[in-house]
Amino acid sequence: MAGPGALGISLALVINLWFAAAAASLWLMGVAYNIPPLRTKEWAYLDVLTESVNNPIRLLLGWFAVIDDAVPPVSLAISYWMAGAFFMATKRFAEYRSIGDPVIASDYRSSFKY
Repeated sequence: MAGPGALGISLALVINLWFAAAAASLWLMGVAYNIPPLRTKEWAYLDVLTESVNNPIRLLLGWFAVIDDAVPPVSLAISYWMAGAFFMATKRFAEYRSIGDPVIASDYRSSFKY
């Protein structure tokens, strides 16, 4: 996992340093979300919050691919995060309701145990 991540960040440096920093952040969030010991996808609230933080990181990737001498307003990044958190929470709720059984739901996604 580290090899492809390092390769991706190295390629991102071709664009600019800001873009590479955003790409590294996206990779780190993917590691935190999916790989033990953190694996935040298994924690009830961290699941939604860490998955939705990818939205402002993607905003930064798009921004820095075009503009490298200014950063976007913090309010815009926070808005992207909060909108993403709303949509992720709605998605998780829909998954939980469509399964219909708390035991099966907790087997499917351990964050549903709580």
